[in-house]
Amino acid sequence: MNLRGGDLADTDDFVLLGKDKKKLHTIRQEIEIFLEDYLQLQLNNKTTVDNIWNGIDFCGYVTYPPYRKLRKSTKKKMKKKLKYLQKKYYEEEVTLEDIRASVNSYLGILKHCNSYNLTMSVIRKLDDHILEQLDLGDRLELKN
Repeated sequence: MNLRGGDLADTDDFVLLGKDKKKLHTIRQEIEIFLEDYLQLQLNNKTTVDNIWNGIDFCGYVTYPPYRKLRKSTKKKMKKKLKYLQKKYYEEEVTLEDIRASVNSYLGILKHCNSYNLTMSVIRKLDDHILEQLDLGDRLELKN
């Protein structure tokens, strides 16, 4: 964050929840004033007041009251990256450890949302030869 010379920097993400939309707009204005006057920060242009049932897009997930999903763009990137890694593995440009690191990272991300079907899809994208070498333990059973 650059706070020198009166420059305004963007804040990190945060979420406010409430039942009264009017009150939320008032609180938002108060936050904007405080941030600018005392911290020399400003809210970015993505700031919205919306109904919780439309989902809250926050930190890579979209959260609805009963569940949380992975953001669509993250799903696409994940699948594209796995396809790319497998191709590069067979071209001997990446190692099995590179693939293992990515798969473990993705599976870790998927643990924090409702993602059984997506997890299955990610594992199914892996070539059987690579999957056997990764030794994902009980996750291997998911492929069947």
